[in-house]
Amino acid sequence: SRLRPLMQLREQKEVQVDDLLDDLIRDQDFQGIKEFIMPFANSKDQIKQQKFKQWCNKIASSLSTTVSEINRDLERAVSEEMCHSITNQVKVLEHAKKELSSRLVKLPGGLNIGKEVQSAKTKIREILEALIEAFNVHYRNMNFEGMGISHHSVILLSSQMEVHLTPLNKRTVKDLREKFDQAVISVSGFIHRFVQSAFQEDGRLLQIFPSLKRASESVNPELPKLSNTYETSQKELTEKINEAFNVCNDIASQKNCYYQPIEMLTALDRQLKRGLKNYLVTPGLSFDCEAKLKEWREEQRKIDREMDFDSNNVEEKLKKWASLMDGLDPKSEGYFGGMSRFFARMKSGTTYETKRDELHIKTVDRCNQGKKALKESDYPMLQECIHILDLTDHHIGKHIPVASTESKFLKKHALNTFLGICKKAQGILESTNKSEFETIFPDYRDSVLYLPWMMVTGEAKKEFKLTNQFLHDALVKDISEINEFLENFDFAKLKTKVQSTRIFGGFLADHCLLLRERVKTSDHLEGDQWLDAIFKLCSEFFSQCRSLNHIKYFAILEIPSSSSQNTIKKAYKSLAKRYHPDKTGEGDGTMFRKIKEAHDFLLENVDFSRENVDQPFDSLLRGVRTKLRERAKALLEEQQYKNVETLLFRLDDLKMLDNLANPHLKHTDTIDEIKKIIKGHVEKVRIDVDSNWSSHNYLALNENITDLKSMETHFKAYPEIFSSSWNCGIVQNVET
Repeated sequence: SRLRPLMQLREQKEVQVDDLLDDLIRDQDFQGIKEFIMPFANSKDQIKQQKFKQWCNKIASSLSTTVSEINRDLERAVSEEMCHSITNQVKVLEHAKKELSSRLVKLPGGLNIGKEVQSAKTKIREILEALIEAFNVHYRNMNFEGMGISHHSVILLSSQMEVHLTPLNKRTVKDLREKFDQAVISVSGFIHRFVQSAFQEDGRLLQIFPSLKRASESVNPELPKLSNTYETSQKELTEKINEAFNVCNDIASQKNCYYQPIEMLTALDRQLKRGLKNYLVTPGLSFDCEAKLKEWREEQRKIDREMDFDSNNVEEKLKKWASLMDGLDPKSEGYFGGMSRFFARMKSGTTYETKRDELHIKTVDRCNQGKKALKESDYPMLQECIHILDLTDHHIGKHIPVASTESKFLKKHALNTFLGICKKAQGILESTNKSEFETIFPDYRDSVLYLPWMMVTGEAKKEFKLTNQFLHDALVKDISEINEFLENFDFAKLKTKVQSTRIFGGFLADHCLLLRERVKTSDHLEGDQWLDAIFKLCSEFFSQCRSLNHIKYFAILEIPSSSSQNTIKKAYKSLAKRYHPDKTGEGDGTMFRKIKEAHDFLLENVDFSRENVDQPFDSLLRGVRTKLRERAKALLEEQQYKNVETLLFRLDDLKMLDNLANPHLKHTDTIDEIKKIIKGHVEKVRIDVDSNWSSHNYLALNENITDLKSMETHFKAYPEIFSSSWNCGIVQNVET
């Protein structure tokens, strides 16, 4: 009874301790908690040990809830509330780890406070690194909206949780701050470079401004700095474009030169249409870009008409330019002294330097046209460019020295090109594939006809004559090989050679003879003996379907002598338009009259009926039968039976020639006739054998038998000519 009050007091204290521990665990205030529960952990009393386990479960449950809240917060978007919550929760875990004994670190349910703290810190760093990577992607793409949001999140996360970051994390965050500031500052630099490039390169402005605009329109309170940047950049872009236009407009108006201003304004108009106009401040530009472009282009066309040195009035205009440039040249008194420069400046509205620059540009452009013409094998245009450059050098060379340099450059390269064409042509003509010559002949011909300055050089003259000799020799060789193949009964090769020679010779007759006629009528060319020799060959072998006796009229119309009526009419219409006096400015119309005369003469005097007309070498092919007949008789007479055997062997190839001539040949008739001749000879020898045996003319008989045996050796493969029965009878009797 005396202990009961003490027991009651103890029970009250234990209840108070339980309530206190429950409050501490609920409030996650773990300071000093281990002093209350550790005695229970070490007690052997089962009731106390049970209480110890209950408190450990309560602590584990509370901390598990904290870990869950941390993980849930880490899944949320970065915000100040999220950072504050995670920071507090991590502090709770760290406080619990610090206050609880090492025995209590491993709580029921597998909860490890140290590991959970480390896991939370690792996830925080991973979130930071992901945000930094997102920022870098936006930075590379100049996406300011994305950069701004990522930058804000990184700064917020790093400032709220700095204690959980590594030194490397902190350095990366510092670099990110600098990158963001540089990106904002760089917008002005991009605008500056855009204007400095004469609006040729947008400098990624069409990426920057849309993202800045989205940032400025965003309700996100994290982007006020970018909103200000967008407004400032809009204003700067508009002001700089207006400033550049004003400078450009002043220069164009003062110097009367619009090439560069047009180029610049064209580039600006292109960028505005691509969307840049949407990012200018209201009211926008101080000028109408399209209207100004139209105005400047019209002004430039007027200037271009003054500067246009076409082939008809180039020298006249260059003389005017020479007078103007002499008057404007500050180093020369000109024709009227100092007054002339003032007058010329007032009249033309420009200065010496500006006009000189414009003429320089025109001269270089003309040279570029010449280079392009040479590359494209446009020799009339090339000669026109060289002619204008030479006149420019003659009249205003002291003002435009580049004309002489460019003219020499074009002449040198044109000469080298011609020499290369000649070497290539000579190589082709020595080969078996002469058809390739057709592809380079236009360049060969036009170089000779349209570049008079070149054909007075020794190198060009030499190669021209040498190439014509190669042409002649190639044609002679082809004709000789045709006769050689016929002589050797090689009808397969004969067919191939006739076909290729018809093409090659026909091409020469159509085109090379026109070149010969134009060379004869040219002022800068001398007649060529090899072209004359080619004309003789073509007249002999390739005159079929061609009016070579009227070749000069075809040359005037620039068409082959094998042309049809329609071709003549089309050529006349085309040339008549080109050389009409109203177009050329020739008062007498000499060339126009020649064209008309050639057209009328050819239509009246050329026989255009082309039916059943021979092809080259038709007469030779039709004479094959006669030639074979005579050759067979001669060989039989000379007892050259081996050659006769060769002839017989190749007779079947005659069928290849049937469709080669007009009218078609009949190889079977020829074969039958030749075999009949040979068979007749065999029968004649047989009769002679019988006759000489009967008359006892043994000397002649011996010769007949020898002859007969030789024929048997060579003709036994042809039983229709030499039957096997010829080995019996009188011959056997004589031998026995």
